[in-house]
Amino acid sequence: MPVGKPTKYRDKFCSALVDWMSKGYSFNSFAGSINVSEQVLYDWNKVHQDFSEAKKLGTSKRNSLVETKFIDASINGDDCPNPALLRLLLCNVLKKDYQSESVINATEDTKQPTNINISFSEATIENIKEVKDES
Repeated sequence: MPVGKPTKYRDKFCSALVDWMSKGYSFNSFAGSINVSEQVLYDWNKVHQDFSEAKKLGTSKRNSLVETKFIDASINGDDCPNPALLRLLLCNVLKKDYQSESVINATEDTKQPTNINISFSEATIENIKEVKDES
């Protein structure tokens, strides 16, 4: 006899997840769109191979959207409603490709300013230059 509550999982959630993430939304926010908790999504990700693959594809599509918007904003300057937000997304969502290095110089006197230096990898800079040169 089965134990526990029946699952709300449906195969249609795979395509719905990919569609959701391809619009730029996160995996975790998909939970709210289908009225389940984030933990349920992570459980499904472990148990359902198709859902796990949908998450990977959705993540790739989300990353592509964020990166495209950032590069377009870098090239055009006016094509993006909020370039600062996209830069933040790149550094946090696409960590593998746009990992930033932060160096914080602080003093004991907290009233003094704190300097934060962020740098992109050389490969990232070259990728942006190549895209910019192609346009």
